Amino acid sequence: MGLFTNKKGWTLVELIIVVAIIGIIFVPLVKIMHSVLVGWWSGRAKLTIQEDARDILYFITNDLKASKRTTVGSVIYNGSLEKFSGDPEDQSTWAPYFWYASDIDDIEYEFTESTNVVHSGMYSLRIREDTSILYTQDIVIPYESKYIFSYWVRATSGTPSVVAELTATGFSVSVDTSFPVGTVPSNWRQVVWVGTVPQCDDLRIRISVYNVHTTELDEVIVDDIALTPKEMVLLDEENPDNENIDAFNYESQTSGGRTELDNFRLLISTRTDNKGRIINRLMRYWVNIEGETTNPQLKTLDYNDIGENVYKVIFRYPQPDSVIESKGKDLPIEFELVMRITMPGGGERFYRTRTSIYPMIW
Repeated sequence: MGLFTNKKGWTLVELIIVVAIIGIIFVPLVKIMHSVLVGWWSGRAKLTIQEDARDILYFITNDLKASKRTTVGSVIYNGSLEKFSGDPEDQSTWAPYFWYASDIDDIEYEFTESTNVVHSGMYSLRIREDTSILYTQDIVIPYESKYIFSYWVRATSGTPSVVAELTATGFSVSVDTSFPVGTVPSNWRQVVWVGTVPQCDDLRIRISVYNVHTTELDEVIVDDIALTPKEMVLLDEENPDNENIDAFNYESQTSGGRTELDNFRLLISTRTDNKGRIINRLMRYWVNIEGETTNPQLKTLDYNDIGENVYKVIFRYPQPDSVIESKGKDLPIEFELVMRITMPGGGERFYRTRTSIYPMIW
């Protein structure tokens, strides 16, 4: 007799028992496998954003440590006066980009390594009495916030009075600096103002020199002019209304020496992944200033994709206003970075870091 002569099938009870046993075994197994996958996705996501954050921190800290303090975050270009138009072989034709002089005969654009003539870098402006320099570009302030305005000045003759004015439609502020008799020639002095600037698209900066004490010719040297938001929010996906700059500007020696100064901009760009999700990228652009003195153009020379999955990028001067006014921009900058990534199985992972950066004084 064969082994398979029994033609009986499975009873319903037996099938139910088998299905129940399979369920008891496989349901927990599926949950375990899902947990393992979620853990793997989470670990991979965390590693990805940590690597992106590390790349960004490396670029930012190296660049800003090698930056001129007054240019870091400044919303005006060429405030350090290191770029100029004119014949490179004829210094008498030189003029700093973006700055217009009310009396060109009473302004001397100087090139030297002497710290008596330049505060940092290699260029400065010597301004005589009853003359002013005007920043020719309208500065856009996207919404009302606190700003730091600063410049360095040194009196060389007479007893000059220097007046810096920030003006826009419905807004005006004046920052005065005087040099009493007996204090000239003076050491370098940093003039600093911290205050609220309203939303506008026509802010202008003018620095004027006046004779108020004697008949002697008054003269000053001006260098390193800057206008910087106290908190610079380049990206904030959590609160987009907080974003108050479209680019973070600075001048760094990371790609050149003193005779080849480099201007950089940090910008946010986006790309779309294969699932249609928008990914924020932090880009570093190397730009140059070209064209006529009062109407120059920014030309992009090169760029680096520093890192992806950016969620929040903020630079700030966390110190009280009184500390900033007494010490100027010779202070550490706080850099806050938040990364975000969406996992394949759903859900998001965040990575947050914050560090203080000390730009060097050239």
